[in-house]
Amino acid sequence: VGFYAVLCVPIAIFGPKLIGETTINVDPPKGSASQIAQDLDHYYFHDRNKTLLMILVKGNESLLATPALKEYTSTVEEKILSCNVVNPPPVVTFQGFYDPDTSIYLKPQFLSQNQKSSVIGIIIHGKKDSNINNKYINYIRDHLLDAKKGGFGEGVGLWLAGEEVLNMDGQEGTVKDIERMEVICVPFAFLIFCWFLKSPKLLLAPILSILISIGSAFALSYPFATITSFFTITPSVMLSLDLALSIDYNLFILIRFNQAPSVKTGLKEIMTHTSRTIFVSGVLISIAIFGLMIVPCQPIRSTGLGAGITVLCTMAVNLTLTPAILCLFGEWFRKPIFSHDTMLFVQNKLPWFPTEPFQRRSRKTTSVWGKVGKSIAKRPMVAIAVVMALGAPFYCRVPELDMSGIDQFELLPRSADSVEALKVFQEDFPPGRIQTYTILITNSSTPDDPPLSNETEVDTTSSGLYSQSGFDLFGEVAATITTTHPGFTNSSFLSAMFIPFLNQTLFLTYQESVVLAGDDAYAQFLLSQMTMPNHRACQMDITTPFDPLGHVATKWIKDLRSKLTKINEKYADEGIEVMLYSGNVPLVDFAHQVNDKLPEMLGVVVALVAAVVFVQFKSVMIPFRLAFTLIYTLAVVFGFAFYVYQTDTFHWLFPYLHNYDGDNIQWLVPSLAVTIIIGLGLDYDVYLLTRVVELRKNELFSDKLAIMESLHRTGAVISGAGVIMAVAFSGLILSDVVVLNQFGVCLCTSVLLDTFVIRTVLLPAVMLVAGKWNWWPTEMPQTYALINYDDHDDYDAPPAKEVRNEAL
Repeated sequence: VGFYAVLCVPIAIFGPKLIGETTINVDPPKGSASQIAQDLDHYYFHDRNKTLLMILVKGNESLLATPALKEYTSTVEEKILSCNVVNPPPVVTFQGFYDPDTSIYLKPQFLSQNQKSSVIGIIIHGKKDSNINNKYINYIRDHLLDAKKGGFGEGVGLWLAGEEVLNMDGQEGTVKDIERMEVICVPFAFLIFCWFLKSPKLLLAPILSILISIGSAFALSYPFATITSFFTITPSVMLSLDLALSIDYNLFILIRFNQAPSVKTGLKEIMTHTSRTIFVSGVLISIAIFGLMIVPCQPIRSTGLGAGITVLCTMAVNLTLTPAILCLFGEWFRKPIFSHDTMLFVQNKLPWFPTEPFQRRSRKTTSVWGKVGKSIAKRPMVAIAVVMALGAPFYCRVPELDMSGIDQFELLPRSADSVEALKVFQEDFPPGRIQTYTILITNSSTPDDPPLSNETEVDTTSSGLYSQSGFDLFGEVAATITTTHPGFTNSSFLSAMFIPFLNQTLFLTYQESVVLAGDDAYAQFLLSQMTMPNHRACQMDITTPFDPLGHVATKWIKDLRSKLTKINEKYADEGIEVMLYSGNVPLVDFAHQVNDKLPEMLGVVVALVAAVVFVQFKSVMIPFRLAFTLIYTLAVVFGFAFYVYQTDTFHWLFPYLHNYDGDNIQWLVPSLAVTIIIGLGLDYDVYLLTRVVELRKNELFSDKLAIMESLHRTGAVISGAGVIMAVAFSGLILSDVVVLNQFGVCLCTSVLLDTFVIRTVLLPAVMLVAGKWNWWPTEMPQTYALINYDDHDDYDAPPAKEVRNEAL
């Protein structure tokens, strides 16, 4: 207890900092095409490292009809340049329709065609620093997003958007998710916990263990988050997992403590049996979750690392702190809550209120599990057939489930201001403006050049990519893009070194284009911005006519990449390579690598889990039986996900699905859910199996009787723990982030299925069919009993051990 008291200091210092280190921005997977393109882009155009913030102004009528927009633009520039939020201040520039420094050729880009919307760009130059960016974001939101103070009339709205704004809102969404869990899920879970143990005093144990374990997990994860990118959803997953396991393990411990006649006996039972169960469970769950580290995907790796640390911290705290608290204050926990007179009054007036901390449950309250065990024992094959038949409508749908969804909006809080800003932006501007795609063209046959700098003059002579072959290549790429989507009607969606010709690019000769470029100031501007000296590399920005972050963009990326591959093959002898990146491209590469690595990850996890189970129980049969029940659970869970996300069957149960425009689940969800479902499935399996082994090693219990009695003793505990765990994971369903909703639905379905079907029906039935083969090659002791309880039809519970000893 003293150790954990001292540990509270670093927890309080470093734990809260974890959320500030999370990000929605992730680097492309190593070795992928998008990572190679990004590295080349950073090499050639590294000085373009900057942060773009956008203020969106939207009204009901033309913004040019009043001077308000011009005055507001001046106010924005004046206030931002004069604010002292950062010292020393970075270089900040502006772009907008009324900005005097914006090129006349670019001004139309900042005003919608109906003139009802305008964008003011705020560019913070230098290496991206989240602290600096967040200070500017907060300043703009506090001082510059009030339409009335900005001089606008009624009906004008102001929004702030940008990549860093989305990232900041993602962090704030995590905080809101945690608050939502604390307000809704935690009290409800504790209420069930209190009702189950009949003692409000015992709530102190899980409360302390949750606070210490999640604080320790956050504090231990913080150094890793400073080194590598921690995904935005990771803290929410860590909290829900800690809440579920902490209450689960506390329930296992306190039930044993409840059943013991004294504090000393209770602690001995905990350290002898329950601690072993918790240790094995924690090791197996952590193995399953750390298996995510095999996947070469930073969002999944960071979630696996954070969740794995959480499981280890939860296990360690419950193996040490909770027993220490019971050792110090066990007698106080066992004392009645009220005086004798008060207890009599309360029992008369409120008979349902728990006045005794340890009211032993009568056989009648738990006889339902004895009856279930009796029914299963009579016809185990029938029980297995019924369970398989009930799951058939779900696991038969798994092949139809689309698990390849890629939509960045589903990684963000639905109610965030920045998400609303992007949707409003897309109403008046081309959708692709919120995130342009970039094509990088490199020419390895041209001598290498130093990276582009502001002082470097661009060679406008015919060389490298700025030549007849380069012109032909550009025209071919532009023509290829127009074939990938009907919205690309011409090349006006492109901006690159040949942009002076815009719509005419495909119809001019190379010689005509050189003449036009020499006289066109906009062409010279773009040429200096988008190409290298000697034209070894150049960029093409593509503005899509569809949402660049949604499902349509994913299909378009795959189509365009396949066609660019053919162009690369054509120009391979000339050393020219065309690469697509930015937008959803890194996520497409992530999804591809995850699908490739998922079988390897599952193979490693299953092998390690099987090895631990074999070492613990010395049985070959148990790992195979475990694999069967886990496969059944996974199949039913993802079949249920099909009905939820690809049909409207369960829209009444999940109201937010009425506005859900996807027809799949996000690519992140399966890999995350599979490992955690495996880990959680092992939890109750180990708890029940440990009881079976414990009883079977007693010479008075046969295989059949040990299974039935274990189900009788643990049925209520597993049910209560399962309901509490489902309540803990329901906080993810209440999240504003679609990915967390999908993840929460999978986990809650898994836990409830595991609680009321797998561990209470399927597992005992399979073990009853297997009989003595459950333990092979281990030999269990011979059973000595005067009564054949295996064939006793009126079974409710075996007689006490003392009675049987006396009979023997």
